[in-house]
Amino acid sequence: MLGWGADERNFLVGATMLRLMGVKRVRLLTNNPDKIDAMIACGIEVAGREPHLFAPNGVNDEYLATKAARFGHMLD
Repeated sequence: MLGWGADERNFLVGATMLRLMGVKRVRLLTNNPDKIDAMIACGIEVAGREPHLFAPNGVNDEYLATKAARFGHMLD
């Protein structure tokens, strides 16, 4: 309704901070494939992914289903 994109985050600042600290390679705690691609695009090697494990519980079912359907989140 506000006209914003679904996810307007920019990972360039975080990637720059990691590089300044000498970090060139990370394992990300994420279910979001776009976040992995964004870090790679910013010059940070993604060595792997650790998933957030949130089981559907009757309260978050629709939220998790939306994340998977609309944004391709990996809910494994």
